[in-house]
Amino acid sequence: MRIEKIIVNKLFGIFDHEISLNMSDRITILHGKNGVGKTTVLRLVNGFFNSKYSELRAIPFEKLTIFFDDYTHLVILPKQIEDVMRKSFRFSLLKNGTNNKIESFEYKSKAKYLGSDRSFPISIIDEVIPNLERISARRWLHLPTDEILNLDDIIERFSHSLRV
Repeated sequence: MRIEKIIVNKLFGIFDHEISLNMSDRITILHGKNGVGKTTVLRLVNGFFNSKYSELRAIPFEKLTIFFDDYTHLVILPKQIEDVMRKSFRFSLLKNGTNNKIESFEYKSKAKYLGSDRSFPISIIDEVIPNLERISARRWLHLPTDEILNLDDIIERFSHSLRV
């Protein structure tokens, strides 16, 4: 299954983008003015496929649709929950040209608070979670995967260890 097209609506509350991928040459060049969201669209797609939902939470958008070459498409809809800082996401896989859902689920954020209003000391992360090396005040290197994680990534992945 390969991605054929990506559509994002109301990126930053402003931009609507439709990106058709060049399937024959397998290379697509994104170009546009600075600040219109080229890299941000790629971050959204990467955030979904690599389960980095903190990326999806951090970027304001109304709807992300990814079309595949097997005549299906994925729709990602963010929605606010509980307080203004938390989001859940509705993921729906549909058959192209219809609203028939093949699969659908909702992901609810495990992070209780985003930003600087955490209810626990950040230093506990270094004490409780193995295989993390702090590389800056709010960034860690996850040694098994060589991923750089921010605080929200850690809350999402390791909330069971942190008891948040």
